Amino acid sequence: MAAEVKVRAEKQPDCDFCSLNGRKKPAWYDFKTKHGPWANGCEAHYQQHRMFPTLGTGKGQQFIID
Repeated sequence: MAAEVKVRAEKQPDCDFCSLNGRKKPAWYDFKTKHGPWANGCEAHYQQHRMFPTLGTGKGQQFIID
């Protein structure tokens, strides 16, 4: 993965999709969904809802937690 697809974060956000179902699970990705909006997602929801097969500018990024 290229350096521009990773972003450092002080706090890990929750997965937006899991939160909709009343669950709390850490998000590892901020990505453009195939439904239109951007979302924070866990690995499973990133794989299920991503618009693009790879990360990058305008596609998404992976969180690195400090």
